[in-house]
Amino acid sequence: MAHPIRLSINIGINPFQLPKEIKKAEIFNCDSIHVDVTDGHFVPNLSIGPDFIAALRSMTNLPIEVHLLIQQPDRFARDFVEAGADLLIVHMESHHDIKKTINLIHGMGCRCGLALNPLTIFEKSIKYLSQLQALLILVTNFPPKSHAFQPDKLSKIKKAREFREKNNLNFQILVEGGLSAQTIPSTVIAGANTLILDSSFFKEDLSVQSLSEILKDIDEASAGG
Repeated sequence: MAHPIRLSINIGINPFQLPKEIKKAEIFNCDSIHVDVTDGHFVPNLSIGPDFIAALRSMTNLPIEVHLLIQQPDRFARDFVEAGADLLIVHMESHHDIKKTINLIHGMGCRCGLALNPLTIFEKSIKYLSQLQALLILVTNFPPKSHAFQPDKLSKIKKAREFREKNNLNFQILVEGGLSAQTIPSTVIAGANTLILDSSFFKEDLSVQSLSEILKDIDEASAGG
């Protein structure tokens, strides 16, 4: 089954920047908006809550991916779904019963994804993949801005793609961290379907021509994979 390459913009958490970030997503024809939510425990950063997602939901019709980098996602899943998340991504490494959390999210009519930290091996996610709509593979430590792309994580992406094809599954393979015009082609060849790009990637001086060249690289990489 063909999986077209999608672009997702990872926006910041400043509410005053939301209109600008949404406009940027629309100008560059992003397929979705990605938001990282942190609790100060699972990762050191402390960020936003469901109210931010609700505000974002009121300002755009684009699908919203909410990536919960929190210790107990099952406690807060309902709040984020009710706030407007279209895809809720929880971590393999968090403190929760993963199967119950997946069922909880699906029970609210929301799509569910599972995220893997860079050091978590792909094989740990296998027993959940038939129930998921997305597998998010982090190729840098969090926060992505402060860490370099780790090429050795491409093998994890490839394993996910091969497992999906072998078992006729349909989950999307999302990749976040260290993505640039230089690393996108190898990431797509490995099997990524959704590239989660930092908002700064879509900088104001990014011309239509340079974006076209990047998208061309994506198409060529996809065909080569």
